[in-house]
Amino acid sequence: MLENLMNSLNFAFRQQDAVLRIGRFASALFEGGFSFKKLAAVFIAFIEMFGCVISDYPVTPLGEELSLDGYSIVFEDEFNGDALNLDVWESRYEGGGNGRFETVDQAKVEGGNLIMTGEYKSDGRYGEGWYSCDLQLK
Repeated sequence: MLENLMNSLNFAFRQQDAVLRIGRFASALFEGGFSFKKLAAVFIAFIEMFGCVISDYPVTPLGEELSLDGYSIVFEDEFNGDALNLDVWESRYEGGGNGRFETVDQAKVEGGNLIMTGEYKSDGRYGEGWYSCDLQLK
C-alpha cells in the first residue's frame, strides 16, 4: 500500500528509498532489544526522509565505507579536443547488434565532455525508432 502511495505521488527512486528506509530502521528498533543508538538512527533516518521527500535532498549512503587501496587508474580519457578519439573508442554494435545503434556519429566531444545523443528516426537503418550510440574501448 505504501509503495502504491509513493507511485501515485510520483516519488523518485531515492525518495521512495528514503521512505522505505524509515520502515527498515523502525522495525529494527525493536529487534534484539531497544537501544538509544537505534532510536537515534531512526530519528536521523526520519530527518533524512523528510528532507529527501520535501526538498529532494540526497540521503546519506548506507553500507561499509569503500576503500580504494590497491586500485590504480588503468585508463583515462579527458575528452580533450573536438572529436572522439577513434583510435581508442569504437561503436559497440556497429552493423546491428541487439538494439538500434548507429555509428559513433551520435557521440561528440565538447568542452572536455563526451556527449551521446538519442535521436528518433523514421527512416533509420533498422527501421523506425530511437537510435543512439553505444561505445566501447578498442
